[in-house]
Amino acid sequence: MACGMQAAAAAEALVLDAGGAAERSRSLPRPRRRQQRRRLRLSPSPRLRLRRQPQRREWADREGVEEAAALSPNAPCRQLQCNNLFFLLNCCRVCESITSGPSHAIDITREAIREGADAVIAVGGDGTLHEVVNGFFWEGSPILALDKGPAHSTALGLIPLGTGSDFARTFGWKNDPYEAIERIVRGHKSKVDVGVINGSNRDPHFFINVADVHLSAKAGYFASKYKRFGNLCYVFGALRAFMGHSNRDLKIKKAIFVGNCAFECYIWNLMYWNGIFTDLSSASFLQVDGGEWEVVDKVTALCIGNAKFFGGGMKITPTANPLSGNLEVVILQDFKWYDFVFKLHKLYTGTHLSVRGVSSRSVRSIEIEEVIPKGGVYVQSDGEHLGFLPTECCVLPAAINIFS
Repeated sequence: MACGMQAAAAAEALVLDAGGAAERSRSLPRPRRRQQRRRLRLSPSPRLRLRRQPQRREWADREGVEEAAALSPNAPCRQLQCNNLFFLLNCCRVCESITSGPSHAIDITREAIREGADAVIAVGGDGTLHEVVNGFFWEGSPILALDKGPAHSTALGLIPLGTGSDFARTFGWKNDPYEAIERIVRGHKSKVDVGVINGSNRDPHFFINVADVHLSAKAGYFASKYKRFGNLCYVFGALRAFMGHSNRDLKIKKAIFVGNCAFECYIWNLMYWNGIFTDLSSASFLQVDGGEWEVVDKVTALCIGNAKFFGGGMKITPTANPLSGNLEVVILQDFKWYDFVFKLHKLYTGTHLSVRGVSSRSVRSIEIEEVIPKGGVYVQSDGEHLGFLPTECCVLPAAINIFS
């Protein structure tokens, strides 16, 4: 998690390390050879450390970060050595925290933003990034620093180290922590869109990558139970999802601009607080485009992409762009198991839009329901299971600054 300001000098780094502390005997410099970059040490038991960092004057004129909080999941294979992190980010104060369980990153992110952190850096995969993004919001509004005023903005940084790291693929970023840290230090930021997904009996949820419905969501639900197998978890999840699967008739309603329903007004409120619109009264004349339900029969999967990739490298929404202000909806209809066998390569290359039974559309808002409610149609966003249909989804344009 990260938020950028001019970095003038080095300061103390307060590190809360619950499972990822590095050896204290030495601080490793950046390796000169690429093959040495992978030599990241695992850390011993949890502890709290306070250390001083040397000043790096060659970064003093760059637009970097002054205060940052870095989060990584409590999984040994994903822990980044703290010495390496501080060696490259020693021009700022870095508070590192290892998450201890589900939703912990959300709480830490909110606390860091309220305390005025310039940046929040997610160290891990799409699951960690997803929680960090949700931590930027609280009860329908972006979180603001308590003592820095509305002009202060916390930026998001990503050091991709996870199983999937699909969001990073959209920007062409590699799972290289050193390149990611250089990107953060460079200080260039872009405003990316965030999707908001809502449903019955659940609070609005935010996603930055892909939300999906039915088979793909069911496969993601089971894949989460096989994370210990790396990228093979998606294969095992798909096999489990096909057991007892049946295509469903769904109906969708899309909107170009938001109108007057409660969820859409909630989105306008978010955009108002984020400074995208300065006058909420302008929403009064915007109407939902059409308002008619469109029936889509024999739906195998429906994916709503803010970014392009999901499922460990599948380019499911190839025309999605998190800088566009729109979401791309891709629908797979009447697919059988053998269709996936023979057409799987097209899903990975993003050439499946020309395949029979695949359609795509660009939307700002979409509602999804079953034609005949039977239940059991899975819904997920960024790999997190959210329940079942019905659901509605909307885009929040230019919602978060991200180091790019």
